[in-house]
Amino acid sequence: VSAQESQFVSANSLGFMGGFASSRHSVSCSVIAGKGEAMQREFWYDTRRDATELMRPEAIGRKAAERAIARLGARRVPTCDVPVIFEAPLAVGLIGNFVYAASGGALATTSVDMSNTYLDWAKRNMQLNRFDGAEHRFIRADCVEWLKRGDDGNRYGLIFLDPPSFSTSKRMDATLDLQRDHVDLIRGATNLLEPDGVLIFSNNLRRFRMERERLENLEVEDISRATLPNDFQRNPRIHNVWRIRLK
Repeated sequence: VSAQESQFVSANSLGFMGGFASSRHSVSCSVIAGKGEAMQREFWYDTRRDATELMRPEAIGRKAAERAIARLGARRVPTCDVPVIFEAPLAVGLIGNFVYAASGGALATTSVDMSNTYLDWAKRNMQLNRFDGAEHRFIRADCVEWLKRGDDGNRYGLIFLDPPSFSTSKRMDATLDLQRDHVDLIRGATNLLEPDGVLIFSNNLRRFRMERERLENLEVEDISRATLPNDFQRNPRIHNVWRIRLK
């Protein structure tokens, strides 16, 4: 359970100053289901401006338990093409980054994904936010191979690289293992940066270790704590973010 009070203030050189106070209340619960190596952990939470509108703790706990139990008995399936439905918290993260880049004032954006479905979602979201010009490109490609080729012809002021922990597909020549391959991914992305550009590298692998010794020509800054949402402060291991620049 947490409660926060904050004061937002905006001022400029013309003499304007104004602001407002705000409050935020949240309840979260993490649970573990199963035994031994088969244990699975999940969570649920609710956050509101008004504390009286929060879900009851019992409902939060029940939802967290249901999510943990649903993870039990998971198994690998053969490679195949199937429809995929992402729950809302994950879907927002996948598509939201494209819209944030455009709405933040980017002159042009390039989105690379191997899935036509994901690219279609991205296009629709961009269109709904009125970002549908030719300057916003959507490229269907294996991002790993696309970065290796480095033949995009463009240089970028900002690159957001958010790979999965592991990926395999019949469209890929090899598997992607984040811990094994992250240095090559980072080097491929930084090769496309402008001299003063920035790479934001993000992942959710809880045991991830950044191999800084293999990135000696880059400035690597861990900004995980600074970018962790308030609702997840109690479990910082779910979130890894680095800001990377050319030296």
